[in-house]
Amino acid sequence: LRREGIPIRNPAFFDPQRGQVVVASDLGRLMHLKQAAEEEHARRLRELFPKDPAVLAQSVAANDARMADGGYSAAQRNLLRSLAVSRRQVDERAVERQMQRVQRSNDQAVQAEREQLQRRLFHESFHAYAEPRLVSTTDGRMPLWLSEGLAQVFEAPQFDAEDLLRIDAPDPERLLRLAEDLSGPHPVR
Repeated sequence: LRREGIPIRNPAFFDPQRGQVVVASDLGRLMHLKQAAEEEHARRLRELFPKDPAVLAQSVAANDARMADGGYSAAQRNLLRSLAVSRRQVDERAVERQMQRVQRSNDQAVQAEREQLQRRLFHESFHAYAEPRLVSTTDGRMPLWLSEGLAQVFEAPQFDAEDLLRIDAPDPERLLRLAEDLSGPHPVR
């Protein structure tokens, strides 16, 4: 939105005049980048460690010829070939593990953005639901503190064993942050 010149502080809001929830997210961009990284990893693995038997046979023959030209005996060449194959397998597994770590990190980034989008949607959807239904009798609007407080309850809902919403069970992550803040040097008053 900022690139489009639209100044916005919050990437999600409810527009009561239009009855519309608007939510911005990087999820699409992150999923595209994740897919591109996976494709690049696969391409790089194929390039570094070709599986084509003809390519492997050609490489082995070329290395064998160089070793023979260098004066290595057949036994020495067999030993070096065996060591080279083992080393290639070790290197390939190391590269694959590194790429898997990167993919797990990318998966976590996409999942975190997906969860953030869901929280924003739940929060703003509560406003969309509550705005026309739960209003104060004095000015026709719900008090901001109540509207935001309830929206935050629905933003990170806690469910019981029967999948019923528990409004008496605060989000454990927020409760932990509150406990840390209250026990810190400058607690919120």
